[in-house]
Amino acid sequence: MNKDKILLRIAFGIGIIADAFMAVKLFITPYLLNSNYQPENETITSLMIGWTILLIWAFIKPIERRFILLLTIIMMIIGKVVDIIFIITKRVDLVTIMQNGLPSLIILVIFIVFYFIVFNMRKRKMTK
Repeated sequence: MNKDKILLRIAFGIGIIADAFMAVKLFITPYLLNSNYQPENETITSLMIGWTILLIWAFIKPIERRFILLLTIIMMIIGKVVDIIFIITKRVDLVTIMQNGLPSLIILVIFIVFYFIVFNMRKRKMTK
């Protein structure tokens, strides 16, 4: 198996696990805490499940669908920008963002590194 295919599968696998975990967490947490009904949790959960399915689809043919990793990176960067806006406008404190956002920031860095490694590998293969 090619190194670029392995790296993409690792990246997609990390995304699948992280998204599936977050979807379950978002779905179950309101019921465990007996909190008020929040329809946005259901919307966010369905989006997380949809993105998990998209990552599974990319995992099957990682080379042909490597653009999904770039889309995921773009979406994660947008999420981090929103986090920064929330901190600046004091809608959320920095500690909460760090507790919830640090794992996704680490995953984002891994995705970016893997994407550029694979991009350079593919570029070198095309010039040979």
